[in-house]
Amino acid sequence: MAGSASAEAASEADLQGLEAAPCPPEYATVFAGSYSEAEQEAALAGDFDVLLDHRAQLVPPVDWAMDPYESRSWRQWLNTLGWWMDSLFYTYREGGPHSLEALAEARDLALDWIASNEFSTAADPDATWSAKVEADRAPYLAYLTRAATCEGLLTDEQAAVLVDALRAHAERLVDHHPANDHGLYTDYGLALLADYMYFLDEAEEWRDLAVERFGPSLLKRFDVADRVWLANTPAYQAMVTNLLDLWLANVDADPPLQTVAGQMRWGLGWFALPDGGLAPFGDHHTMVPFAPWVDEVGDGHRGFRPMPRAGYAVVKRRDSYFATKASFFFNTHKQADDLTFELFDGGQRIVTDSGHYHYDRGAWRGFQQSVRAHSVLSVDGEDFPFRDETAAYGSGIGASGRGDGWYAVVGDNPLVQRQGVRHRRLFVYRPGRALLVVDLVRSNRRHTYRRYFQLGPEIAKAARHGALVLSAPGFTGTIASCGEPERRKAVRGQVDPIGGWSFPDYRERVPRWTVAYRSRARSANYLTAIGLDGARPVEARLLGVSRRRIELAIRTGRKRRATLTVSRRGGDLEIDRAKRGRRRHDVP
Repeated sequence: MAGSASAEAASEADLQGLEAAPCPPEYATVFAGSYSEAEQEAALAGDFDVLLDHRAQLVPPVDWAMDPYESRSWRQWLNTLGWWMDSLFYTYREGGPHSLEALAEARDLALDWIASNEFSTAADPDATWSAKVEADRAPYLAYLTRAATCEGLLTDEQAAVLVDALRAHAERLVDHHPANDHGLYTDYGLALLADYMYFLDEAEEWRDLAVERFGPSLLKRFDVADRVWLANTPAYQAMVTNLLDLWLANVDADPPLQTVAGQMRWGLGWFALPDGGLAPFGDHHTMVPFAPWVDEVGDGHRGFRPMPRAGYAVVKRRDSYFATKASFFFNTHKQADDLTFELFDGGQRIVTDSGHYHYDRGAWRGFQQSVRAHSVLSVDGEDFPFRDETAAYGSGIGASGRGDGWYAVVGDNPLVQRQGVRHRRLFVYRPGRALLVVDLVRSNRRHTYRRYFQLGPEIAKAARHGALVLSAPGFTGTIASCGEPERRKAVRGQVDPIGGWSFPDYRERVPRWTVAYRSRARSANYLTAIGLDGARPVEARLLGVSRRRIELAIRTGRKRRATLTVSRRGGDLEIDRAKRGRRRHDVP
């Protein structure tokens, strides 16, 4: 029997309850897809798409510890069973000539898995019995047990094996409840298992516990005021919102949670770029398919949306977009991306984060999480302590404001304080014209400071008069460091050391330019200007820096001259035009 040895063996009353359960059972699971005839035929032949075209031939007896792609994620998806057996359940539910054949194949695979995966002797517990995997697997096994009983495809012995396995899963889900989003999947899996197996003596207790835990676990990581899921990535806000939709539809249509679902969708809309994709902050991937509504979630979102509690700020228009983040509440899906940013204009992602390559330990995962994969300022080449949840600082967004067509956001990165450095970053942005990035660093000793800018994969670059001209279909712009001379380096598709890559999907690598500026100093003021309106570089310089005010001179295009003064009052920034005049550089 799979699971812990403490699970009771199925009784005659359990089997009688299973036989008496209504037919057919509702298909309430984690994921339900649709499949072409070719895909159904492949599954009937044992050829399964386990994870994004990483396939396997699965005919009992199966080696459930196989690892043909050297991938932790692939092994976990293999052992969820239902994510890929969903194709067999689809064939069964469609009721065609191969309906019972498909269900019988799913039965044989499930029984083979159970026989090979006693929890106490599992060869790969992380792949077979981690919380998310067992939570996903449980409702598929429960559905199989009910459907196969309805069709007379189980002997009493097979039914007992499946009931025993489900009881063991329930015990694990009761006792094994992570504090992160996996705990939500645990509650959903436990509730569905209880509903499928409602005739078991413990089922009501299982369901009550799942309902009791789900809401508080959700709200613990959701900032209601800013409507942001505090797990460092919009992709997981989309996934958790989809899970909440499933919970409301299949478990408990609780009115307060229905309100939260609407808030989560609305908040997610601010992270949808004009091209329809989500800002790739944190562990951004689509291994779990996004729900159809995600493609439209940003429709109608326009304007300026500071999120100072959650640690984000967004400027969104129909054809331009800017977002930054300084958010560290939990280390779930966190990367070294504090004060990174997204910039979209002219139909292109001008500066964009790297996304997620995979979860497997090694050089590529190390890179995707590192400062070298994000548009951040690093100190002495060291990564931020983003894995250490004791370093969590909450929100680093300090103030924001707008004026005269410009938007401003200022934030701090407390993670470099352990290196004896204070870092503050100011963004001054005018859609369609320019983004100015001001980095203020203060320290008592000299450090090597690097500022990374991750260009979009479609962006080409060419050197011109100390600046780089950026180009892509429909867009021409520039990037330049506007202060003291610095060493500039640009890499693209480099493998030793790794640099200049983006990861749009699982194990998918796309080369792109990464521009880095390097200098040594104790304390310094850096200004980087990104032009969005042609090949003429933005002319910008810092005129004055004090504790509450920064003054900049800027010229974009041939005639557009301005002196911008950004003043801070608490959490508000004011942007004004002011007379030209060079001021003494004061230490803020």
